[in-house]
Amino acid sequence: MSTPFVITCCILLLISSVHSQNACADLDTQACVRMHATQPGLCETSLADSACPEYCGKCFTLPPQTTTVLLTTSTKPCEDIDTLACQKMQQSKPDLCLDDSLAELACKRFCGRCPVECYSCPTLVRSLSECRATTTCQVSEACYVMEVFHFDASHGFRAGCMPKDLCIPHKNELMVGRSSSTVHTSCCDTDRCNLLPVLLEFKATGDRYTNIDNEIIEAYQISRRLPYFGEYVHWFRPSMDGFISLDFQPLYNQYGGENASEWKTAVQNHRVIAPLWTNIDSRNITDGGMWIHVFTDHQKDKEDIKKIQDLIHMYTNQTEFNVRVALVATWRHVTVHSPYEPGYELVKHQNLSMQCILVSDEMYTYIMFNYDQEQFSIRPLPEVSVASGYTHVDFQGTILSDRHNFTKLNQETNVIPGLRGRWLYNVTVVTDSMRNEILCQRFYRDNNVTLKAWIQNQLGYALPCPCQEVLMLEDYTFTRNDSLRPKFGFHMTCYESRFFSAYGIKQRCCYMFSKLQSQYPGAVAAEFENKTVAGLLEKGYNQCCSPGVSQKYCNMYQEINPPDDCSRYTINDELPPRADIMQDDLGV
Repeated sequence: MSTPFVITCCILLLISSVHSQNACADLDTQACVRMHATQPGLCETSLADSACPEYCGKCFTLPPQTTTVLLTTSTKPCEDIDTLACQKMQQSKPDLCLDDSLAELACKRFCGRCPVECYSCPTLVRSLSECRATTTCQVSEACYVMEVFHFDASHGFRAGCMPKDLCIPHKNELMVGRSSSTVHTSCCDTDRCNLLPVLLEFKATGDRYTNIDNEIIEAYQISRRLPYFGEYVHWFRPSMDGFISLDFQPLYNQYGGENASEWKTAVQNHRVIAPLWTNIDSRNITDGGMWIHVFTDHQKDKEDIKKIQDLIHMYTNQTEFNVRVALVATWRHVTVHSPYEPGYELVKHQNLSMQCILVSDEMYTYIMFNYDQEQFSIRPLPEVSVASGYTHVDFQGTILSDRHNFTKLNQETNVIPGLRGRWLYNVTVVTDSMRNEILCQRFYRDNNVTLKAWIQNQLGYALPCPCQEVLMLEDYTFTRNDSLRPKFGFHMTCYESRFFSAYGIKQRCCYMFSKLQSQYPGAVAAEFENKTVAGLLEKGYNQCCSPGVSQKYCNMYQEINPPDDCSRYTINDELPPRADIMQDDLGV
């Protein structure tokens, strides 16, 4: 036998051996281990031959007769044996889902062969929070949510199942109709995914900050009263690193402390609110960045502020909560800073979208954190701190998550009705002085038109006060009553009419060192026989001018219910006639 022939045979035998070994290799042995743990009978099924022949000892054995056992699992009828195992096998076999045996037996849901369960509202509802029924779709269908804007300005939602070829899953594509309404439709293909996005969308454009890492952003002034744990804040400054500060921001090289003491060190005596405080980067990311919105009730278009207000009403049952100011910071499609990979590449597999809302009615204040359901896959470097939380007045922090558990932020919630990825916190501390100041402002807003005009008309028929107390002593229509202003000392003397006049008014006057007091809080105004008006004015005075409050808004009360300034007084003053009062009623 010639030597070349022997060499050729050896080569062919080696090639045959290598080919046989590759043909009998597992798609992924670790995947086989995971599936075997879930399905102990794995190696007696057809999956042993198609996915795990080596693991199941099927290689190089040709038994005379093979019996295939049907796959029976303890999982749901349409679930994967192990989804991570499916992902591993797909890396070895990209066409995994085209293999009917593997897709049907091991990776049915992973391969999109299961029907999805969707929230279903076939008729228009005002809010998706009202949509609680579910339905199971056909395999060829996806979940959808449709926001409908009718030309008559009405607005509502529909939700349910829709054929996949009519909508693109996860892309939030818009479909616009031009018949009787405009509709925005978005689709998704996971169970119960067709609720509104967790992150709120606003009609206003807002300010966008992009292509920045740790740069300092200019501060925003807050034009309305915004209390935070009992103290008013007047400025806020956002940071790309996942937080806003309510005065000035901490140094850029600090990241959120992961416990109370570390947090206090990191905030550096600043009040910080952080949905996720870590090293975030938006550089070179085309559609990424941070958006800032500032809403107040002074704005003509109330649509955006009402969207926030409706959520507070739903989650807190505070139906009297009327938003005066809301600060919103939204991070979209950003990633973590990495020295190894540029942001525009890193964001493809590590992305983050989240939102922070600070909202107040000038008395109660809430923080809302929203975390996107899909764009929440960042993995910060091990040496970089990660924390979500907020600062108290003493600069201690309430820590909501750290680097070990922040991934749960978009999977859980603390609101009812529950919406994964949404969290609400009450940061209200109301002092007596603050409460009265806020109520005084409300008193003024509610009464500076109708009640003010009514009082001005009524005071035209009231007896005026004498300018000097010596003149008051000569007027027997008044009687002394120092209890009208009991806390002003013995130098204050007060008088009131003996009876209500025919007009339902009893004039009252107070003097300090014999001089008429015409400015609150020392002054006193006329009393009205109308009990409703009298009670309302007494409450307003206590909120705006009583000694127990700051009295900085006492001028508001005076504008509505002014005390007499004696400008109409004459020594021979008489009760002015009025056309609708008969002479007999005046005692004539």
